[in-house]
Amino acid sequence: MNKKAYTAAEQDRLQASAPQSRFGEDSLLGSDYYNILDNSLDLARNSAVTRSIIQVLEDYIAGNGLTPALGDPTGLQVWGKWANGSVNLAGTKSFNQVFRDIVSNIASSGDVLVTTPIDKNARSNEIALRLELTSGSRIRTPQEFTNKKDDSGRIVKFGVAFSDGVEVGYYIQRQPDASIPAFERAKKKNFTYISKVDAKTGRLNAFLIRRPTGMPAEQTRGLPIITPVVQDIKDLDDLMLSAITGSRNKALLSVILTGNDSKGIYGGAGAVDSTGALIEATDNNGEAQIIGSLPDGAIMTAPEGTSAQVINSSGEIDRDALMLRSMRLIAAGVGVPYEILFKDFSATNFSSGKLALDSFFRLSEFWTIELSSFFSAIYRQIQIEAHLKGFGIEAPTFENTLVQFIGSQNFVDADPGKNSKAETERMKNNLTTATREAARRGVLYKEILLEKANEVIQAEEVSAATGVDVKFLISQVETEAIVTESEINTEEGE
Repeated sequence: MNKKAYTAAEQDRLQASAPQSRFGEDSLLGSDYYNILDNSLDLARNSAVTRSIIQVLEDYIAGNGLTPALGDPTGLQVWGKWANGSVNLAGTKSFNQVFRDIVSNIASSGDVLVTTPIDKNARSNEIALRLELTSGSRIRTPQEFTNKKDDSGRIVKFGVAFSDGVEVGYYIQRQPDASIPAFERAKKKNFTYISKVDAKTGRLNAFLIRRPTGMPAEQTRGLPIITPVVQDIKDLDDLMLSAITGSRNKALLSVILTGNDSKGIYGGAGAVDSTGALIEATDNNGEAQIIGSLPDGAIMTAPEGTSAQVINSSGEIDRDALMLRSMRLIAAGVGVPYEILFKDFSATNFSSGKLALDSFFRLSEFWTIELSSFFSAIYRQIQIEAHLKGFGIEAPTFENTLVQFIGSQNFVDADPGKNSKAETERMKNNLTTATREAARRGVLYKEILLEKANEVIQAEEVSAATGVDVKFLISQVETEAIVTESEINTEEGE
């Protein structure tokens, strides 16, 4: 880099004791920030390890999407119809598919801009709001506004415009034309500004989703999750290449040939390639070359009476150990447990494996809660549109547009017995609800209750038709509840 992000004390000294908050990352990193970002995106597109990281985050954070656990029944019906339809302008993706794309974008580029355009082709009896995603790497500061305010007096940091410390809009770089020089593309004429909230209607136009650490204006907005290991992955690639190549080259010397005619042996006499053609292993001066100079795939023959002795070469390495060590370093760099990232529990006991699962599930739950809070605002906007279109939604208030989204994560229950007991205790102590616990698995609790009711009805019908006692068809708890209810009804009848 051209400049170094110094510690607070050293920066104060270099900047004549000016407070650190006066100098943002734009000043410290300059154009290098975007070079890092672009390189990381290239790595994400071409690295198998990085694709694995993105896949893990998609699976565990996005899961099956978001489940609305609480809310007005009519409002939930409106949401369900919209979410299960096409929520993007192209009409190709449901809400859960778009939600998964958002997580993938956050993983690969650090952040993603969600805009809320209106589909002009939408019918009058459907919600016209749509969700479109823009890569966070295109949210940049125009060259003219670097280290200064824009034409409207707003401070711009990493493409985000702030007014009195409040995030108010975004500068989006248009799709770059390869024929235009990079310095020309950085000018404001190649940017589009979009306000976060419409000034007249209060409608949410766009929202930049990023990691919590990238939200303050003075911090790096959202480098990709793979950035901490960009150089590590390159170094490990170089290490593995050199170590394995060196091992292979040394292993070629692990055969010792002995005989009376050493000139014939080391001169390459009788060496043939894979097609049977003779190979002249001497150099241009006619001097003999060692066997290692023969091309790959050559078959070396030696004069009669030559004996061969195989020895263990010092060049051999434990390649499995090298690859395992490199993968563990990569996992540590991105903050994802090795067992989760590479699905390998071969060197892990039960306790450490369960700890890895639990720790990552807590991390993924934190991410899901962050994203859920944003989509609560989207839900509220849909309810407002539904009210204006006469879908039976009452005049929007904070109370009747409030919804609780629960992330339905694809987590593995490492210890079902203990976790089930813990859930029961939390529900008993009013720390959670059955609705919330069901929603975490992508299921509405009401659907479970209806299924249980239907199971009891079907069990009673089968019992009456076959003469088999109902207690053999349903659980003991349900049987006791039926017997108790029957006794109560009998007493009331008497």
